[in-house]
Amino acid sequence: MGAKVMLWWNFVADDNAKIEQSIRDWHHHHPRFGEVNSSLKRLLTPPLPEGFKG
Repeated sequence: MGAKVMLWWNFVADDNAKIEQSIRDWHHHHPRFGEVNSSLKRLLTPPLPEGFKG
């Protein structure tokens, strides 16, 4: 594939900044993640480990 792929929790990106943005978007219910009709609370991501390199 030739491209670096990073995975954290349910997020996949090609750099840390995009993973961090995905975490912020998830916590703020950004529409890009859609909504699920459920009585359950949305899970928060665990913190990104210090020095995370995917």
